[in-house]
Amino acid sequence: MSDKYDRLRKEQPFLWKVHGNVYAYMGYEEISLHEYYTEPNAVVQLYRNGRRKQREIFGDDVSVPDVSTPDISYGHLSGIGAPLRFPPGDGEVAVERMFDGLAEAVTYMDRHADVDFGTSGVIPMYLDFKRRLEEAFPGEPVRVGLSGQGPVTTAFLLNGEKIFYELYDDPDLLATYLGQLTRSENAFHRFMKREVLGVDPIHPTYAYLADDAAAFISPEFFPTHVLPFWEEQYRARTVTGERELHCEGLARPQLKFVEKMGVDFYDPSISPLLIPPIVTDEIRVPYLWRLASFHLWSMTVQEIADFVYHLVGDGASGTFLILTANMSEGMNLRRVQSYIAACKSAERILKAGGSREDVRSLASVKSGAAYWSSWTGYKGHGG
Repeated sequence: MSDKYDRLRKEQPFLWKVHGNVYAYMGYEEISLHEYYTEPNAVVQLYRNGRRKQREIFGDDVSVPDVSTPDISYGHLSGIGAPLRFPPGDGEVAVERMFDGLAEAVTYMDRHADVDFGTSGVIPMYLDFKRRLEEAFPGEPVRVGLSGQGPVTTAFLLNGEKIFYELYDDPDLLATYLGQLTRSENAFHRFMKREVLGVDPIHPTYAYLADDAAAFISPEFFPTHVLPFWEEQYRARTVTGERELHCEGLARPQLKFVEKMGVDFYDPSISPLLIPPIVTDEIRVPYLWRLASFHLWSMTVQEIADFVYHLVGDGASGTFLILTANMSEGMNLRRVQSYIAACKSAERILKAGGSREDVRSLASVKSGAAYWSSWTGYKGHGG
């Protein structure tokens, strides 16, 4: 494993990306979230007009998304019976909690071990949604936005925070439940790949897993209640391919498990207890350090450039920003442009053979420790 990570750190080029998406396009159109989730014609309008306007504003500096049905990470949950709520106006889609206790949940999953996902929950609605989008965009690939979660997050969404107490009260029963959820999520994955997309569910080179709620699990329980189920989920997606992990909110003592899991690329995303020096010190896994929209709004143009220079100086493999509806004009547009310019400068220096410290030298605040201690992004990140 050490040879693997020595190679990954050495060979990984600097990566940066600004992601365009339909949520940003809502800033160009008077379309609500409810319309986005429920009306194919609204999604057609978002993609047709939004992608054109994005290109006019950002050119090739921002990625253009493929057409997709609405992104809903509760597809598996809906398939096994969890009700989804679609609030009017601009409320996010939400999933209702199903169980009051662990025993009830285990019994239910025993009875629903075999699910016909093609006829369950909102899945038929979004398969028809996909057909409507394919008619509107002939010749373009249309992605299905329904997805699932990792096992701990799935358990949390179905049972609420009580599962974190039951981890201590009945750890064996919780492990049984996590195993049931993992097998069910893997069945949903196979359905989506084979039946909906017509592809092999085992990818030859890549597997992605997202499990934010695992951050609430104490390090002492990671070997018994997190890692075995992550392993099972990865193996249902790839055998020898690279593993990417998205897990927000981890703290320093939990980071070692990212490397123990054999992860090839780590996305800490919104993790208030971490900053790049902590991640670099604890693990050798390549990782991206995200600039979130709520960070960007509160930072000056220079602070955003310094953000890029210091994350490179402190060992991050790259960075990304996801556009939101208010980033295409005024001061926020200038902030995005500063981020892009700094990423290009860092990439240019590193490609030319320069060092990470050469990139850091471009910052107005020369000390990485001084920058991160005053950064507006997170507080209390002492680890």
